[in-house]
Amino acid sequence: MLYATTSSVHDYSGYIDQDSLTINLNKYYYEVTEIQADGDELVKCCGILGRKLPDCRVYTFLGSNAQEIAKNWK
Repeated sequence: MLYATTSSVHDYSGYIDQDSLTINLNKYYYEVTEIQADGDELVKCCGILGRKLPDCRVYTFLGSNAQEIAKNWK
C-alpha cells in the first residue's frame, strides 16, 4: 500500500494497479510532501529512485524524493 500526504486537503492511497492513484500522483506531484509505502509499492518506489530496498517493512520518503516518486508513478 502507498499513502501520499500532500500540502493541500487531499491525500491519496492505493496499490500499484490502481489507475486513480496513478492519475492523482502524476497530476498533483508538486503537492506531495510525504509518501509511505510497503510491499510491492515500496519495491516500486525504490526502483523509481534507484535505491536498494530498506531493511524495514514500511518506509517513508519525504520532500523531493516523494515528489519524484509521485511524478514517475506509472
